[in-house]
Order: sequence, then C-alpha cells, then structure tokens
Amino acid sequence: MSLMQQVAKEAQRYVLRKYGNLLSVEDPRFDQKDRIWKVKIKADYPRLIKNEFPMERFLRVLVLEDLGTISLNEELKVIGGLSTPRDECVNTVRARLNTWQKNAESIIVQASSFQLASTSTAHVFLSPIITILSNFLDDNQTIITFEDVDKLRKTERYLQWLYLLEDLQLVRREEKGFTYDNMFTEIQRATKGDEQQFLINVLAYVIRERYPMLKDIFALRQFETLVHLDSCYYTPALEAGKILHRTADSLFKQYQRTFRQRSRLELPRILHELHHSQALVRRNGYYFANETLFDEMLEMSEQYLPLSGPRA
Repeated sequence: MSLMQQVAKEAQRYVLRKYGNLLSVEDPRFDQKDRIWKVKIKADYPRLIKNEFPMERFLRVLVLEDLGTISLNEELKVIGGLSTPRDECVNTVRARLNTWQKNAESIIVQASSFQLASTSTAHVFLSPIITILSNFLDDNQTIITFEDVDKLRKTERYLQWLYLLEDLQLVRREEKGFTYDNMFTEIQRATKGDEQQFLINVLAYVIRERYPMLKDIFALRQFETLVHLDSCYYTPALEAGKILHRTADSLFKQYQRTFRQRSRLELPRILHELHHSQALVRRNGYYFANETLFDEMLEMSEQYLPLSGPRA
C-alpha cells in the first residue's frame, strides 16, 4: 500500500467513526509548508425517486464536494484542531442540499413561467401589476401621476410594485409620474395587440426575472404554494433525468413532507391549476411532465450540482 493510500485509509477511518457513513474522502495532498497531510471530505448523498406507472424506483446520488478537511501529521495521526468539526460538515451538507433545492426551483420557474402566469392564482396575487399596466393599454392614457398613486388605498405597496416594474423597464419614472417603458412596448409588439396575451406575457416575464423578490419581499405565499407543488413533481423528475408518473396523493404527501405550510385541503385546487395551465399533464389518473418544459429544464440543470447516473 502506497503512502497516499495509507493516508486516505486513516482519514476515511476517522470520517467513518466521527462523521458517519455518508461522508468519504478525496485524494490526500501534502502541505510542504506546514508538513501535514490534508484530505478533503465529500459526500455521495443518495436520493430515492419513485415512478408510479410503471412502478419502479431509481437511486440517484448528489455529489457534494469540499465539505471540509481532515488534517494528519507525518505519523498519519489526525490533528483534531486542524480538522473540520462534524457539526460544520453537517451544516455544509444541509446548505448544499438547500442550494440544490433552490437551483431546481429556479430552473422550474424559468422554464414554466408562462404556464404559471396563466393560472388564476397568478392573476389574483399579481393583480397590482395588471392594475398598473392596464392603464397604458388605453391609447389616451400615457402616464400614472404621483397624485393618482397617492390616492390609492395601499400607496406604499403600489409604489413597491411600480419600483419593481421600473427595474424591469416596464415603466419609467418621469417628472409627473410613471409612463410605460421599452419592455412594455416590446412585449406589446410581440403579442400583436392581444391584451390578454400581453398581460400573461408580462406576468411571465416578471415571474421569470424576479421570482425570489416576489417570494421574499412581496410575500406571495399562495403563489409560492403553486411553485412549490410544481416543484414536488419536477425536482424528483430532474433528479431521475426522466419523466415520472405521479398520483395526486403522492404529490400532496411530498408537499407536506417538504414544505408543510398549507392545509392539504387547499392543494387539489392548486394542482388543477397546474394541469389546466399545462404546467403538468394529467392522463389516466397520473400527473406527468409537459415534455417541452421538461427538456428545457434538463438542459438548464446540467450547470448545477452533478448527479450520478440513475440506477434502478
């Protein structure tokens, strides 16, 4: 056994005893300056994914690298004070898993923004955007004055929406108030004067570009539930790398395990909206992916956390 193999063996033995069997080590590196061996910790984190028709299971593995370091002296004894504590490794694993979840959600939102924007939930909870921009669909109205905004019941809230739309170049601030901007004109031209299509495209653009802000600053919990339930289907499908068939019941159970913010009684309506907007397809009692959206999501997912190939 070579010296490097001995170092790796001692480091792995320490990791197994102190950190658990989900963590392993990379190839050792000798630090000539400090005269110590440094071995990085990694994890192959298993994900079990189920397909319900036909009934089958896949094991996928998230590869989580650089979770910490084990240091050994030249006698191959672990130096505890120079090694990453177990709690820190565990917290790093949790943070990486959370990052994967957020990245997956971002992919899902970007790919299906048009479908999400077509739901009644989006139209209700993003209604201030529709209220503001509808003013400019009348040829005689080219400005929303600051005086008009001051007369609104929730002036500060509407100002927040106006600043968001300004940031996205849908409106522009002028001396007397707000008028439409370049992106408004571009979307209007693309939808060829179809007002309903224009508003859906605007909402899709806002969702695609500013979903984290909608979630964190505007606190649109009901709309967030729509995205989360959509994620309960697409995140496992992305991990599996294939279209899955899921029942409503299994999606609801996964939602409650993962998010748990809403009563199960509210979820069927939201799932029906995802179906009617074609974010998900339903046939013979099973929900499965919109193939066009899924292909786009798969392509986007390649830049995020690496996964192993599926194993049945």
